[in-house]
Amino acid sequence: MKNTKFLKAIISVTLLVIFGCVDKAVDPITDSLEDNFDRWKSLGISNYTIVQSQLCFCFYGGNKMIIQVTNNKIVSVQDSAGVLQVPQEHWQWFKTIDQLFETAINAKNGKPNSFSVEIDKEYGFPKYFFVDPVAQAADEEYGFLTTSFKALK
Repeated sequence: MKNTKFLKAIISVTLLVIFGCVDKAVDPITDSLEDNFDRWKSLGISNYTIVQSQLCFCFYGGNKMIIQVTNNKIVSVQDSAGVLQVPQEHWQWFKTIDQLFETAINAKNGKPNSFSVEIDKEYGFPKYFFVDPVAQAADEEYGFLTTSFKALK
């Protein structure tokens, strides 16, 4: 009798460990940027901060910048140390999450030479994408790396 209780306890703990560690996604990530854009919009998040790097041969290329978004509009861009405030006339070079989707979808639909994207598993936004529009051209490649998402109230 004691052995049976012990065996049941071992089986219960084993099943708990096995099934308790399975990632249960409420809304699975798909390969479709459009589906993930719909998923992102359904979350209703319009105020957030992100850290973003432009991947290009450009002025801010490779620099990590903290971007604050309020009501789906960029309201602040500063360096990752929080020291240098980027002038507002340069904010056009950075993207909100909605703009990341729009840029990535337009780039993909333009049938570039190469296109790669990685979707954030928790929120469904493109945390990385890179585009090489023309195989024979130099320095026209571009992309974005977006990390450290934090929703604000």
